[in-house]
Amino acid sequence: MADLEDPKVFEKYSMANSALDMHVDNFINLVEGILIRFLELIGASVIIITLHPVIILVVMFFTFLLSFIQKKRLNTEREFDEGAVEERRKYSYLYDTVNDFKYGKEIRTYGIKKNIIGRVESINKSIYIKYKQSRKKSSIYQIGYHSLVFLQQAGIYGYLILSFALQAISVGNFLLYLGSIDRFKEALTSIGDVAVQMNYMGIRIYDIQNFMSIESKLQSTKKENVGIDTCSGYDIRFENVGFHYPNSEAMVLKNVSITIPQGERLTIVGENGAGKSTFVKLLLRIYDPTEGDIYLGGVNIKDIPLEEYHSILATVFQDYKVLSFTVKENIAFGDASAADDRNIFHILDSLNMGAKIRSLAKGLDTYLNNDFEEDGVQMSGGEIQKLAIARAIYRNAPIFIMDEPTSALDAISEMEIYELVYKMTENRTCIFISHRMSTARLADKIAFFDHGCITEYGTYEELMQDKGSFYNMFYMQAKYYIMNEKSV
Repeated sequence: MADLEDPKVFEKYSMANSALDMHVDNFINLVEGILIRFLELIGASVIIITLHPVIILVVMFFTFLLSFIQKKRLNTEREFDEGAVEERRKYSYLYDTVNDFKYGKEIRTYGIKKNIIGRVESINKSIYIKYKQSRKKSSIYQIGYHSLVFLQQAGIYGYLILSFALQAISVGNFLLYLGSIDRFKEALTSIGDVAVQMNYMGIRIYDIQNFMSIESKLQSTKKENVGIDTCSGYDIRFENVGFHYPNSEAMVLKNVSITIPQGERLTIVGENGAGKSTFVKLLLRIYDPTEGDIYLGGVNIKDIPLEEYHSILATVFQDYKVLSFTVKENIAFGDASAADDRNIFHILDSLNMGAKIRSLAKGLDTYLNNDFEEDGVQMSGGEIQKLAIARAIYRNAPIFIMDEPTSALDAISEMEIYELVYKMTENRTCIFISHRMSTARLADKIAFFDHGCITEYGTYEELMQDKGSFYNMFYMQAKYYIMNEKSV
């Protein structure tokens, strides 16, 4: 995630993509071609030397100049690619946006179409100006290149015609030398061009390697004999953890220290931007802490192989996603053919979704949306939320995390979902992020986040007795619901 949000990584990606478009895979073909040209060069040289050795030196001099100009011309193409990276990044975002149906309603109902088209036109105009400048520079090199080719040809023909006029060579030798010089010139020019292209492709191959060599910042430290089985349980400990996002110095989390014993249910609350979701991202190793460390059963989570670590986590994200696959595949993931249908329906029934799925013609094998199958079904936002929750429960992982996935539900529906989830995840470590204080009453402990710090921590009763920020926020929300009830 840190790489995806880094503009420098996109720049490397853009340069690598551009290099692939130039067919750098032809590098081997160029090597093969240059060997053939060397053989032609040797054969033609033997004949030309009998006329005058200086001709070879003159042709080589012109070839060097032509190769130099060709190299300069190719460099202007790469300079254009580098200069257009910013525009390509913006265009890539707009392209992805207009091709994503999730944005369709906003684009239509808010009339954003003109704004997007305007931005695309602005980007195209900027790219056109840079392209025009690049082509202008390239054209100058092209004119110089072809002018030198003309001078070279004129000099060779002039010398041969003069030699024939002075009866230094016969008609047959004239044609022999002309053909040999042309072959020598073409072979040498081709070798020069290929050498320049190979040099240029070497640079472009480096662009590809530069992108491909980006290493994941989240790989384990590869300590031997370290894994989930070396952890003494699943208790979680944050030790002086601090974090700021890439290309930003603002600390989102500051000196966070907390221990979550195995089997405890923790609710994290606080205002928007307090660092709640970032806390979960660090626990999931979507990012690594800028400062401090996180431990699982006494083992630093950086030392645990990533896939092995993720296998013990079940998460319902705030921006949860379902795929355009079957209902069963969306819940079971992995090998859906080995999924336990009875267990899936048990979970769906608990979430009041079983009857809905049974009513579908293909039941659990019904496709969502119509990207893969024409008879795919569209589900409501609330139904998709329940499928995302069912997926996490079905995984039966020892650590269960919910990052405000029910924020779109009303307070009563949200409370019902949380009560069901608490019941179905009994004896598991549960971490819930909620913007509604009332759900915190179900937890063993509550952590109140404020400006990246845990400012209050304890049971519901303890925090209410302290009458601090949690207490004030709880009653602000309670007052809002009471006012709504009276207005009804």
